Amino acid sequence: MIYKIVHRTTYKYKYPVSVGNHVSCLKPRSMLHHQLADSELRIQPPPVTRTERVDYFGNLLCFFTVQEPHKELVVEARSEVILDGSATPWPQQSLAWEEAAESLPTITLPRDSRLTSLYLSRRAFVFGRSLPPMRSSHLRPGGQCRRRF
Repeated sequence: MIYKIVHRTTYKYKYPVSVGNHVSCLKPRSMLHHQLADSELRIQPPPVTRTERVDYFGNLLCFFTVQEPHKELVVEARSEVILDGSATPWPQQSLAWEEAAESLPTITLPRDSRLTSLYLSRRAFVFGRSLPPMRSSHLRPGGQCRRRF
């Protein structure tokens, strides 16, 4: 099976932008069950510089600079990816998010840490649900979280 992928992002500015430095990560990677057959990145207005490099995780980054006044920037990536027919479809091999959350280990956070409050606030907020009350009694000695949200 061949997927033809088109990703187009348009930036519209109220006033002309004279110089813009940008980075995109729009080129699919070849993996075990799919191969990149073709990829093209179109940029309007055309950049004066354009360089590519692979980041730590293997993603191809494209750095580019537009140096002419413009009120609109269009970045369009077109790719063709060939899927291996023997690959298991992704949804069938993936856990539901509730199952994945339940499988996470209990973590121990340092006392009086910004990380502790950040972690607890992130876990407490779920879109569409009111925030539960937060009290110091939700933490065990040593900063171990004992309440599941």
